[in-house]
Amino acid sequence: MKRQLVFFASSLYSVERGRGGIAALLYQLVPELAHKYDVKVVVLFGEKEPGAPIEATVIQNKYSHQSDFSLIQKINFWVMTSFFLVRYIFNNFDNIKRAKIISTSPGPSFILPVLFKNIIIWENVSFFAKRKFLDHLRLFVCYIRKSLLIVPTKQEYESLRNRPLTPTVKYLPDWSDPSIKAKPRLKNINKIKFMSAGMLAHRKGFDLLLKAIKLIPDSTRKNFDFTIFGDGGQRGELEHMISSLGLDSCVTLAGFASDLTPHYNSFDAFILSSRYEGFPLVMVNALASGMPVIAFDCETGPRDIVVSGFNGVLVGNGDVEKMSEAIISFSSSFRDMDYYKNCITSSSKYSLVNSLVYWDEVL
Repeated sequence: MKRQLVFFASSLYSVERGRGGIAALLYQLVPELAHKYDVKVVVLFGEKEPGAPIEATVIQNKYSHQSDFSLIQKINFWVMTSFFLVRYIFNNFDNIKRAKIISTSPGPSFILPVLFKNIIIWENVSFFAKRKFLDHLRLFVCYIRKSLLIVPTKQEYESLRNRPLTPTVKYLPDWSDPSIKAKPRLKNINKIKFMSAGMLAHRKGFDLLLKAIKLIPDSTRKNFDFTIFGDGGQRGELEHMISSLGLDSCVTLAGFASDLTPHYNSFDAFILSSRYEGFPLVMVNALASGMPVIAFDCETGPRDIVVSGFNGVLVGNGDVEKMSEAIISFSSSFRDMDYYKNCITSSSKYSLVNSLVYWDEVL
């Protein structure tokens, strides 16, 4: 009889927001683990994605979360979804207690360690980035209940592993999408096409990127095109910035794309402008396609993956002037350096095959 695994997630998919970040990982990981384990995925809210490669149990669809919720709305949402989660657990308690439990988001990670010992906390968001007090509190609960904390970056592993009253920490990197095909980029092109992607929200720093683009002299900027994929509450603000800064001719908000895979090979370089990250999957996917990356050295992620002058450029976190200078200097090095080979080399260690070895050790 196969050992049972239960993954708990906040949301994998909704019609309005599309596929969540953890969904891409679970869609690839769960079918592989299913060869050895009896795997179940439980989701707090959202809908079932048509054609999804895994089955997921959505425990309620009355309440959903929006990035622009007020504090009161957020509290109300989490109180109600927590009620539904607790009810689901008690209705299925006998089955769940026999399984290995993996929590993939902060919501379940507050409740599951209270009810079960020795669970796994695996979240693709850096701790203390948004909820410092609450993160300290839930890590203390995980410590008391002997949870195992999995983090995807070495930077966060080093910062947490020697911290007092923190559960056991293990480094387990995420991976690039196995369906991405690498493609060499042409160097003798008239315009360099830059790609960015993510929810249009404050933490993704697209406002900083627009300010950096504005600092590029007009005579140089005409040789660049910038495309940002994504949607969210900041869309109106970004549209106004593009217009007021006079960037309509070179910046495009391409909207939400349910699957970015077909788009990677249409661009020459990727820009990550986030104020903070967990493990930036889209950046590793860009490298796997052969695209060098220009990124703010935000906490956490980019420093683990990008080496300046090898597979891209790291810029001081939030430094708009340096980001502008990096884009300009990159345009020269892009034509001289063999970034493609370096990108493939650096992304190869972030593969699903390698990560499965780590998961076997953990499970």
